[in-house]
Parts: sequence; structure tokens; C-alpha cells
Amino acid sequence: MPTWDYRRPAYYVITIVLADRREPKLGELVVRKPSAGASGANRTDGDWGSVAVARALGLKPDEIEAKVVFSPLGKAIFEHFRRMGEFTPGLEPVYCAVMPDHLHLLVKVVRELKRPLGNAIGGFKTGCEKIYQRLGGEGRLFAEGFVDEIVLKAGQLSAEFDYLVDNPR
Repeated sequence: MPTWDYRRPAYYVITIVLADRREPKLGELVVRKPSAGASGANRTDGDWGSVAVARALGLKPDEIEAKVVFSPLGKAIFEHFRRMGEFTPGLEPVYCAVMPDHLHLLVKVVRELKRPLGNAIGGFKTGCEKIYQRLGGEGRLFAEGFVDEIVLKAGQLSAEFDYLVDNPR
């Protein structure tokens, strides 16, 4: 938002995508396999399978439960997100949805930042790139830039959070 001061306190939703989205490096999207007569309470973690299972059965998105099983890189990036506030005083990490080929971050600026939020996001991405290289990755992990959304309207925070939690499905 051109007129917005990105140092200001607010909630922000940030989306960061991999440089090559054809290679899902952050994890694997899995769905709960339907089982005859079993309720959700009776299912175990062994009931999870690839998205191909849901597609083969013709299941619709609202008929499945889905999650992302983090790769070692995805797990390390999630842990790095949880420490964002240590690197940027005034910024609170709230929620991170790690998807196989992108991230959604919900952050809260609790007091005016010394520099715009983009600086903190750039630092986060640089840290992630270092993690990627330490784990043997080559080339760039993330595409240039990021997409942001400022939470300004009543009810928007709840809707954004619901979207992030449900993003795998």
C-alpha cells in the first residue's frame, strides 16, 4: 500500500514463494485417507497419504483433511520464523503456514519499528537462504520480493487466520 508506513503497528500477512515452485522443498502435502466406518476420533497418523489418493477417489476439498509434513528444510524455516522477534524488536511472529512451495506468515508489529517491515522480511529470507545452503541446497531458495496484506478491517484477522490454518486443504 503506497501510502502506508510499514513501520506502524498492525497485523500483516506475508506470502513468500520458492524460486522454483515446481520443486516443493518445504514439505509434502498429505491428506487423511478415508476409512470405512471410522470416525475422525478413531483415525491414527497412519491414515495419511498423498494427494493422489484424494484425487483418485474424486474427493472434493471440503471432504478432506490435509496437512503438510515438513521436510528438514521446512522444519528449520518454521523454527527460524518462531525466532523472528529476536532479530526484529517490536515484531511478534504469530503464525506460519509452511506449504510445499510457499510460506504464509502472520506477524504483528507491536510497536513502531526502526525500519520498514520489508527489512525484517528481507532478513528472514536471508536467514532461510543460509539454512537452505547449510542443508546442501544450491541456487536461490526464494523468488524475489514477497506479497503483503495489512489487516485493517474488523473481522479480517479472524478470516486471515482461518485461511492460513486451512491452507493445506
